[in-house]
Amino acid sequence: MSRWISARTARRALIVLGVLLVFCVLWALRSALAARSDLQAVRADLTALREHPPAERASLTPRLVKDRDKARRASSLLGQPGPRLIAGVPLLGRSLDAERAVADAAAAAVEAAIDIDAATRSLGTAGRVDVTALAKAATTLQARADKLAGPMARLRAAPTSRMPGFVSRSVREAQDQLGGVDGQLTRAAAAARALSGVLGGSGDRRLLVVLENNAELRGTGGLVSTFAVGTTHAGVLRLQPFRDVREVAAEVDKAKVLPSPADYAAHYGPYRANTTIWRNITMSPDVPTAAAVLAEAAAATTGMRPDVVMLLDVPGIAGIVDATEPIVLDGKKLTGDELIRSLLVEAYVGTDNSIPAQNERRKREEQAADAALRDLTNAAASLSFAKALADATAGRHLALWSARPAEQKDLELARAAGSVDPGGADLALVAANNLGDSPGVGNKLDYYISRRVKVSVVVGHDSARVTQTLTMANQSPTGLAPYVEGVKRPGRVLELVQLAAAADARIVSFESGGVGAVADQWREDGSRRLAFVIDLGRTQVGSWTLTYDVPLVNGRYRMLLLPQALARPASLDVTVTTSPGVSVHTSGPRGHLDEWDSSLELTVSVDKPGLLKRVRDRLSRFWNEPVSF
Repeated sequence: MSRWISARTARRALIVLGVLLVFCVLWALRSALAARSDLQAVRADLTALREHPPAERASLTPRLVKDRDKARRASSLLGQPGPRLIAGVPLLGRSLDAERAVADAAAAAVEAAIDIDAATRSLGTAGRVDVTALAKAATTLQARADKLAGPMARLRAAPTSRMPGFVSRSVREAQDQLGGVDGQLTRAAAAARALSGVLGGSGDRRLLVVLENNAELRGTGGLVSTFAVGTTHAGVLRLQPFRDVREVAAEVDKAKVLPSPADYAAHYGPYRANTTIWRNITMSPDVPTAAAVLAEAAAATTGMRPDVVMLLDVPGIAGIVDATEPIVLDGKKLTGDELIRSLLVEAYVGTDNSIPAQNERRKREEQAADAALRDLTNAAASLSFAKALADATAGRHLALWSARPAEQKDLELARAAGSVDPGGADLALVAANNLGDSPGVGNKLDYYISRRVKVSVVVGHDSARVTQTLTMANQSPTGLAPYVEGVKRPGRVLELVQLAAAADARIVSFESGGVGAVADQWREDGSRRLAFVIDLGRTQVGSWTLTYDVPLVNGRYRMLLLPQALARPASLDVTVTTSPGVSVHTSGPRGHLDEWDSSLELTVSVDKPGLLKRVRDRLSRFWNEPVSF
């Protein structure tokens, strides 16, 4: 009898447990669906805010508060007893555990955005930045970054395998969108600290602003055509009018060699880039290196040694114009795109190589730079203006250098310094320097050269094989002015091109048009470079392919993709595939970009195989043949 009672009691207990389990599963499913709906709404709104910030900050806070409340509700739903119980069940609970990591990270990120919005509302007035408030904002940004570190680490570590496909996709989307927010806030804090100092928060500063002409390329963006000097004091920038660099640049026979790093002198010295001639100083794609030499040039030729250098090009000016108000040149109001065409195309139409004609053209550049910097210094703080500056910096159209090591370190951390050092990662960088029509005679054909970059990464267990292909097409039309198309070799483009790779890359091959080619190889700015000269006539197309192997670091491959600052951005194609038996998680750019005008980061993490697969792989390697179970 007692045995029968015990069996009956056990069956009842099992039934009760089964009912409870079903109840908890239904509870968890209902909570997960509701939480997922909230999180999708939050993610969609954050994407919209990033891509199309509201014109007025007053409308930002209510949206952020709604997003925060939805993220908190999602986290609360997933933290209820039923979902928490199911989340602890092996395999079955992976989806809930991952979704809660997404909810916690989203709530923390939106809370940070609300705090930062409040901390950056009073950073000054038109024409003056409150450098004290900017320094305080830097402290707030760093504090929020530190607080976000935990939730973001859990989000990045959230599993994405052995769960329903729609859940896996959602988690990966959240990892792509939110997984680096703590790092972004750290960089923003560094930018605020550096700007506080650069704008005179810790004493007056001497400033050199150089305008680069993208119609004749140099490594950082373009030929230095005009410049201005000024000072910053307690958040106020006072800038003298822009001047033609020829007013101070030395003649070739009177040029003096400037102090510069040994690598820079070795690679660009043959082109007189390390001299007081000025025009080739920006041949190095690394802005900190070029800016330091520009500071030496300014000291030697103007008598003023700057401790802050700003590099700005025509597309950078166009971004400022679009974020403020149309610029007026020759009595006409021009938008950003119209300004680019006006300065880099229309300014050369009918312009001969005479001194009066060229002086008139350069005067227009100076007027445009003066107007843009006036707008920059007098602009009221707005989200659209902040986004325009961020976009210009990401596209390497605007960069800052400081002679003070702590500020320079912050500028590099903020990715506002134009550095090309990948910090141990792989690097995709194409740096072209226009070598002109003939020695000592330039041309302005780079506006008409289309560029396409393809990056293919095949990830294995221990290394990645990377193939970078550069395709350039000379699309320059006929009928251009001699000053534009060249006199001795009209319409032909002669350029020194560099392709970059990881410092520890093992070069497999380098080809031109599918045939083995020769290139100079060197190491510079933390990466390996292949340098070669290309010669393209009008309508000609050239293609160059670099293939190399890179070892994985802790099961991860990472590549920085840094665009050259161009008037017409290159297109970019990125593909990531794997060797047989390798499973990975990829974040960053994939597919096709019509306009590659932003610095990007690609990360590929190799998933660790399960115990069964590890045993099978070891046996396969031991017997040197496949083993199946």
